[in-house]
Order: sequence, then structure tokens, then C-alpha cells
Amino acid sequence: MVSNGKTYKINAESGKKEGLNFKGEMELKLEKERAYLFGHMWQQVKDKFYVKNLHNVDWEGYKKDYERFLPHITNNHDFAEMMSELLGELNASHTGCRYRASNQTADQTSSLGVFFDNTYNSDGLRIGEVLKDGPCDKDNLKIAAGMIIVKIDGVTLS
Repeated sequence: MVSNGKTYKINAESGKKEGLNFKGEMELKLEKERAYLFGHMWQQVKDKFYVKNLHNVDWEGYKKDYERFLPHITNNHDFAEMMSELLGELNASHTGCRYRASNQTADQTSSLGVFFDNTYNSDGLRIGEVLKDGPCDKDNLKIAAGMIIVKIDGVTLS
């Protein structure tokens, strides 16, 4: 069991919880990971592309042509670009590869589950619709279409 970031062992009969010391380490070998991903993607296309003849491209030849760049790639953006170029050789839509770095300090975007009334031209925001089963669709919140949300001196009033 994991709780609050800690690992526990629970005795099924007594229910007694005992903390466990656990440390997991991983040695990431990016070059080998990219080589594996390259081979996996190449094989998936070979096995599962929507036409068996792969649009008559020399898929085996392209593997050799692109694989030789792997030792020179040092970041995930360039790797994704190369993979997209390889997939582009198929001349098929909806194929490609992209990389989007995660930024742990970036602003987090949330969804309230409401649509605001864009025709409302006064102070605050008027709720036009509350999405069924969304974050604001809770009985205890009492949020409904037509409500106006106003912020005064840092305090939100509705």
C-alpha cells in the first residue's frame, strides 16, 4: 500500500500497518531507449500500416538510412523530429512524432466545468452553463446558470 508517498505493508488478518523502507533507483540510458523506440516504431509501422505495401516505399532501406543518425541525437526534440521525417517517407496523413517537454514550474490549467455567458457586459462573469458531472456540478456548491461571479478586494462573491 502507498499512502502520502510512503510504502506500507498491511497484515491482512490484524490490519496492522507497518512502514517499509524502500528506495528505487533507475539508470536511464537515453541512447538505448531511443534506439528501442526507433526499432519499435519502425516495426509497428511494418506490421500494422493500413496497406501492406507501405505505399511502395523501401521501408527496410529507410530504416538503415535513419538509424545511422541515432548516435548523434542528444535530445528528445531532435529525436521526435527525425522520427517524424521517417514517418513522412510513407506519404500518409496522421503520422508523425512530437516531443513536448514538461515544465514542472509552469502554470497549471484547470477546468471549472462551466461556460461563461460572453454576451454579459457588466461587472463579473455570468455563468451560462454548468457542465453535467463537471467539477462545479456539485449539490453543495449550488452553482447554476445565470449566477454572476464578482471579485472584490480579493474576495470572490457570487
